Amino acid sequence: MLNIYYARENIEKEKFIYRTIAARGYSAENPVIVIVPDQYTLEAEQQAFRWLETESLIGLDVYSMSHLGSVILEELGGSRVTFVDKYGRQMLLTKILRDREEDLLVFRGSARKPGFIEMVNDFISQMKQYGVTPEGLDGIIDNIGKDSLLVRKLKDLRLIYGAYQSGIEGKYVDSEDYIDLYISKIGASRRVRNGSVWVYGFDSFAPKSMDMLQGLMGAAAEVNVVLTCDFQCPDEELFALTRTVMRNLEERAAEAGVPVGVKQRIPSETSLLARRPEAVAVLERELFAAAPRPCRGRPCGCTAVDSANIYGEAESAAAYVLHLLRDRGYRYRDIAIICNDQETAAPIVKRVFEEYGIDLFLDTRRSVLSSNAAVFVVSFLSVLENRWRSQDVFAALKTGLTPLEAGDIEQLELYVQKYHVRGSMWKKPFTKGESEYGPEGMERLNGFREQAAACFGGLEEVYRRKDQDYRCFVTALWRYMTEELKIPERITEMTEALDREGFPEEADEASQVWNMIGGQLDQVVELIGDTAFDGAEFLELLTAGLQNAEVGVLPSTVNDMMMGTMQRTRTGDRKALLVIGANDGVLPEKPRDDGLLGMDELEELQAAGHEICKTDSVRVSEERLAIYRNLSRPSEELWISWSQSDTEGKEMRRSGLVEDILGIFPDLSPERDVLNREDGMELVGGRASTLRHLTEGMSRAVRRGEKMDPMWKPVRDWYREHEPDRVRMLDEGLRFENRVPRLSGELTDLLFNRSRQERSLSASRLEKFALCPFSYFVRYGLVPEEERSFEAAKREIGDVYHHCIMNVTRKLSREHRWENVTEEECREIVTDAIDRESESYRDGLFRSGGREKYRAERMRDVCYETVLTLVRHARAGKISDSGYEVRFGRAAELAPIVVEVNGITIYIEGQIDRIDLLENGRVKIIDYKSGDRELKDAEVRAGRSLQLMLYMSAARENGRRKPAGVFYFHIQEPRAKMDKASGRVPLPEEPADPVPADPFLAEVEKEIRKQFRLKGRMVDDPETVEEIAGEFQKTSEVVNLTRSRDGGLRGDVMTEAEFEELEQAAAEKVVSLCADLAGGRIDIRPMKEGDWTACQYCDYQSVCRFDRSFRGCRYEEIDE
Repeated sequence: MLNIYYARENIEKEKFIYRTIAARGYSAENPVIVIVPDQYTLEAEQQAFRWLETESLIGLDVYSMSHLGSVILEELGGSRVTFVDKYGRQMLLTKILRDREEDLLVFRGSARKPGFIEMVNDFISQMKQYGVTPEGLDGIIDNIGKDSLLVRKLKDLRLIYGAYQSGIEGKYVDSEDYIDLYISKIGASRRVRNGSVWVYGFDSFAPKSMDMLQGLMGAAAEVNVVLTCDFQCPDEELFALTRTVMRNLEERAAEAGVPVGVKQRIPSETSLLARRPEAVAVLERELFAAAPRPCRGRPCGCTAVDSANIYGEAESAAAYVLHLLRDRGYRYRDIAIICNDQETAAPIVKRVFEEYGIDLFLDTRRSVLSSNAAVFVVSFLSVLENRWRSQDVFAALKTGLTPLEAGDIEQLELYVQKYHVRGSMWKKPFTKGESEYGPEGMERLNGFREQAAACFGGLEEVYRRKDQDYRCFVTALWRYMTEELKIPERITEMTEALDREGFPEEADEASQVWNMIGGQLDQVVELIGDTAFDGAEFLELLTAGLQNAEVGVLPSTVNDMMMGTMQRTRTGDRKALLVIGANDGVLPEKPRDDGLLGMDELEELQAAGHEICKTDSVRVSEERLAIYRNLSRPSEELWISWSQSDTEGKEMRRSGLVEDILGIFPDLSPERDVLNREDGMELVGGRASTLRHLTEGMSRAVRRGEKMDPMWKPVRDWYREHEPDRVRMLDEGLRFENRVPRLSGELTDLLFNRSRQERSLSASRLEKFALCPFSYFVRYGLVPEEERSFEAAKREIGDVYHHCIMNVTRKLSREHRWENVTEEECREIVTDAIDRESESYRDGLFRSGGREKYRAERMRDVCYETVLTLVRHARAGKISDSGYEVRFGRAAELAPIVVEVNGITIYIEGQIDRIDLLENGRVKIIDYKSGDRELKDAEVRAGRSLQLMLYMSAARENGRRKPAGVFYFHIQEPRAKMDKASGRVPLPEEPADPVPADPFLAEVEKEIRKQFRLKGRMVDDPETVEEIAGEFQKTSEVVNLTRSRDGGLRGDVMTEAEFEELEQAAAEKVVSLCADLAGGRIDIRPMKEGDWTACQYCDYQSVCRFDRSFRGCRYEEIDE
């Protein structure tokens, strides 16, 4: 017999169900089965205990449909069939799409994407639930007839579905076909036969579920279905879906030859109206009415909060919950929280609640792939497949499932990153870096390496074996993981540690994952166990299965406060319901049109009489019913909030649901969020959150001079009494000024080079001090160990460039070859210099791998182009002599620059890359740079660019020689901003067509030569200009000079008086900087010029904590 009971949400259905069961009686001989949705079984059992007023449920069992089916199969046999769950189907579909990708018409480009495979998995599941077979899809395609995008999509799905069904037919049963197994056995089950069945909590049934109910109708003495429904009421449209369910149930009963006993409204004796606040009662009646009637006056039991953003919303909710717990005597289980935005908002809400000291259980399923066990297995296989890629090795090691401790892994990782250990290098003893680590350090590192290698190497031979199938490898993998690596024992230890540390949810999750991985490996064996093993395919299949796998975690106690989505979470009996994130598109959820079939395509199929999956109209109806049900449940308080902006500050609109509620209650004025209310006392909540707000208030008072609300004084006094350490830290923080005192006494010696009790500096060190005194102090005073990676990075390449150019130019000068060297000879000289540098530089760094060798080849080309440019420059000008790497200082070729400050003598010493003595006796300085650099007068005066001027001062030998100019030469790969490839013209003495065949190539060459011009400052003296730049009509190719029509020069040129004045300004700045150094000044004061700051590439920002909100932190700005 089928009995149908229905009622609105103003009736307590659970009370009616369990009191009726109690009245009719139940026992082990007269069993009662209660069927509810999967996620509602725990709540249903709690309701049974409550209304049956019993301590045991002997004779009454609460099941989900799938669980009941499993119980029936265990009772009657059939549970031992080879079963493929949705994760196994994910793996099989991955293989099918990998093999049949080219046969797809529409979805070919998406076939390898995990998201697409997951959508196909869900779509096949739904088609099976709706009784659609591959052959049924053929009929639908024929029925549509015309060729369209929809038809081509259906053909793709038919191909995939058919291949999947062929793969499992006669061998395996998946979760949807599993239903057919137990439906056929329901009539023989003693557990069901002649018993009583109650079904509630559902708003709709898929055809397969309806098949099961039909089977129960034919076997059980009675099937009682309880629905949320009503007839001839203002909100009749809300219940259209459940009315359809009623009709379908009656039709199924007729098919089964089962009479319909009663179809009645649940009596009003179980009405909730007496226990509900007025606002909830009104919403239950009016929220979805066709013409809702307004209710005047402030509604009792309803609060609306208009928040600036999700942070204000979360904090308002936490403050309200704390009020309910402290002031109203609520318990955690009396409160339920709904938040549809589980991805962005829910983690924020959970974090804020933790600050308020409130534990919150997230009612959601959690991904398996990010768990330690899954990461270990996937990374372990990736190590073998990718031939010991270091990132895979460390991904596995860091899961904590290997013998290596965290500190050991950190040391090993630093070495591996520094010396670029990869591939087979893991299997050999480490040899590089012995001078840095010492013999004992290298022995320790090699010990770590051996432990890591042993973890993976033990299975490598099996992995590489060609003559094996999947069954053989999976068996070996499982045995190795469990017996050799002892992963189950390590997971148990991890789970126990999580429990001890107060993370029961995480412990529960960790304990489930390993069994799920074992289940997935079993599925691989069942599905393709006899197929030849392919490592890459196995890794792809297992990853696909784990990506789709999720675990559900139960609350650790019945007293937990739960937060979930509107449709998933069944709030049951709660005193208060909080709805967070009532924004447009979030509540209700916006229908998604990014599935395999669009909404219009599904509607087209439905209009043609083809129901192949749940349509969006059904989903919308289900969510409306869920909203109606949950908003009608709280017995005392309903609290709803929304945000005006998202986490990125973009505007958000409140939900239409909120508009409806405010329309029903025109006198309900939304409150501001707790962060923007006038009463600061509302921010006094949890210990951590209140301290945060106290800190912010005191900070504004101290730093911005704002007046602090007097109400914070007793709060501060409370913290001084109960948490004095925190208050002391707070006071110290508020008084904190990021100022560093001067060094005193002998500590100032740390700032200088020290030899023979004399102080000296290089020009580059002076520049670094000018950029930021504190950064200079850390680098040269504290001398932190620098972690240099064993790779050809910018610094290493710059070193080789510099050495190569210096060696080549020195050779050309020594042999007097500047005027007659050919291009071929230049290439040979450069190649020889690069080879020698590459061989000897840092233990043969540029010979350590293919990437480094390639970089060495690139450097050879750059140095070659650079030398050719220098040859052109030399031939264009008039140089009588050149010096390379000329040192100035005590006991050097040139005298040092001596600075006397405060009775202290400081020697400025260094090395000049190149000094040219022109034929007119003037001096030209060139400094080679691998980075592009210009000389600006303001930077010289500020101290940022002192090198060239100091080099000139040293080279002039106390004014004995006159200056010609100071320049940077940029060593670079030649580039031109053109649309075609670059070209090059011959050297001056080589024969060349005066008019290139291609004018475009001439423009390219011209652009490249401009890139190689000297940049700096030179004296505007005609003879000097000619001896540096040579003869030119309009623009020089040697220096940045342009000749105007009247013969004047523009660019990097200045009068001799201006040059000397700039040189004098540099000298004065040097004296000022030396005085600061000698005085021990190490201020945190980085230099700033426009958008550039000295902090941008500083390695010590974590040390100085420069922040302009602190007193004492400001920039030393360069005045343009």
